[in-house]
Amino acid sequence: PSIWGVVREELAAGLPPSTFRLWIDPLRPVSVQGTTLYLAASEATCAWVERRYAGAIEAALQRHDRGLTRIVLVRATAELDRVRAVQLSSRRDRAA
Repeated sequence: PSIWGVVREELAAGLPPSTFRLWIDPLRPVSVQGTTLYLAASEATCAWVERRYAGAIEAALQRHDRGLTRIVLVRATAELDRVRAVQLSSRRDRAA
């Protein structure tokens, strides 16, 4: 699994299922830059997760990948989804 998949599994094990589904499940990794993992979700989800769970997410991230030390939550938009799709497509092309 990806680093985000491993972190999600750890968070799922430590949170009530309804809390995980509501606040953590909607988060989508969109980029890694340096030591930062960028996660996207709706504005409301980003605000709530930042206040309540950012520390727990960062701690789990650091336990599984010493090179990543922080997260930044960004508002998901159709443009962000399009950029991500292009990035994934170009990675697949390079791997082929």
